[in-house]
Amino acid sequence: MMMMMMMMMMKDNDNYDQDDDVFWSRCFNSSSSSSSSSSSSSSSSSSSSSSSSSRLVVVVAVVVVEVVVLAAVVVTVVVVVVVVVVVVVVTLVVVVVVVVVEVIIVISETALGTIERVLPHCDVRSAAYTTPSHIILTPGRPDLAQNP
Repeated sequence: MMMMMMMMMMKDNDNYDQDDDVFWSRCFNSSSSSSSSSSSSSSSSSSSSSSSSSRLVVVVAVVVVEVVVLAAVVVTVVVVVVVVVVVVVVTLVVVVVVVVVEVIIVISETALGTIERVLPHCDVRSAAYTTPSHIILTPGRPDLAQNP
């Protein structure tokens, strides 16, 4: 019996990728008569082909699932990166706009303060420009003031 198993192992050495159950069924069926051995060999080869085709289906299914999961991970990472970039860009734009507006406000406040110091009769902040009665502005040349 042991000798038969060793011979079957050596014979099956080139078919090492077959299912273990098929291999052991061949080993145990070899101890019976040669006619049953040949019939079991043909039945085991048919079971081997069905086993290998079912293995192929399982392998293909596993590969498809892995590809789908990998694609989902890649899409998720890309979406997260795009969202982060958009948020950063929008934040920077808002900060730049706020800084520019603040600079404009400071410059205009400084200019208004300067105008009020230079022209004390101008109420620039309330937009009510009052001309004293003794000053007449020359039309077309507001820089020249004439006294009547």
